Amino acid sequence: MLYARKENANQIQDKTQSVKIEQDKSYIMTNIIPTLERNYISLKIGNESHIFKTTAFTYDRAVENDFYRLPIMSITNALTAPEDQRISVQGLVTHISKVIGDIFPRIEVIITSMNNNVHTQLKITFWNEKRDLTNAIQLGQLITVYAVRTGSYGNQKRVNSTDQSHIEINEVQLNRRLLTIIGYDNTRDDTKVEVITDIGQVYTMTEEQFHSIISDQKLPISIDAQICNNHITNYTVRDINETEEEPENDD
Repeated sequence: MLYARKENANQIQDKTQSVKIEQDKSYIMTNIIPTLERNYISLKIGNESHIFKTTAFTYDRAVENDFYRLPIMSITNALTAPEDQRISVQGLVTHISKVIGDIFPRIEVIITSMNNNVHTQLKITFWNEKRDLTNAIQLGQLITVYAVRTGSYGNQKRVNSTDQSHIEINEVQLNRRLLTIIGYDNTRDDTKVEVITDIGQVYTMTEEQFHSIISDQKLPISIDAQICNNHITNYTVRDINETEEEPENDD
């Protein structure tokens, strides 16, 4: 026997049973069918199921929250997690693709870990209508993506959106600095470039950011940069001859 509150009739197998159920009403259900759906159990109503109306009962919202807001797994652990595992991940947005594909449209987002020395990256694919979630995010934002599923394509580990996926934008402490870039190394990683400044500081930036600067600029390059854990999240190119007092850091 199961006490339940109806929220979505589309999940009910036997549509003749669904007409008995009204939104936000309480019911007792018997002879329901438990089915293992990957790594969680789905309860379905069949021909032998019986539905009884009842009065409202105490609803444990924490159970629902646990399903939608899974604990956050580090990017490093997500890259080694078993496939088909539902997880949540957090990282700095360093790439947002355009819409890919016609039959199964998707948008790919790359997030980068917030560790000081190692910038591990993870690709998140938002499928079909879930790609609209990416409209609210921008490069350089720290986001948490809840209820995604681990998978892989070729030899690359990634995570995919689910029906329950949602995004939360988090506050992140950014430092603003004036940098003069005098050199770069784009051979160590396919997704990011290391740059060195005139005073020997080394930062990383995405390939996309790097090519947008180098396409029409020559070294040295002066930029007004926003930095998080030695990663350039946003910038404005400045005249190398322009003099201005360096903004204060929050370090």
